[in-house]
Amino acid sequence: MSYRICLRLVVVAIAWGIVFSASAQTCGFLGQRTIKGFWIENGLGLVVTPTQNFDNAAACTKTVQAIVLQSHPLYKQMHASVMMAMATGTPINAYGCGCQAAWNNDTYPLIVNFGVAVTPQ
Repeated sequence: MSYRICLRLVVVAIAWGIVFSASAQTCGFLGQRTIKGFWIENGLGLVVTPTQNFDNAAACTKTVQAIVLQSHPLYKQMHASVMMAMATGTPINAYGCGCQAAWNNDTYPLIVNFGVAVTPQ
């Protein structure tokens, strides 16, 4: 193999590594939780507090709350679902992707999707 071909392969491998490492996020199930409280943090979004800490799929520094960003395309529907879940005591199944920096340089799970938990009868 010529020197130029080897050099091109190395450059392509490095470029792919940079692209994929920069865009990689850890996503996962945050658990089935009952909502204890929530508030809207101006400029950030909906902050959800469960009765039991969220699971930590993305290795965030705090799991006592999780955040739904205000820029999420289903923000209003998720806000309404959290209100309903808290009012009725119905648990939610939360799914997170990455962490969101918030107060005191701590990071919190970023909720990207959830559903209301249904118990078969």
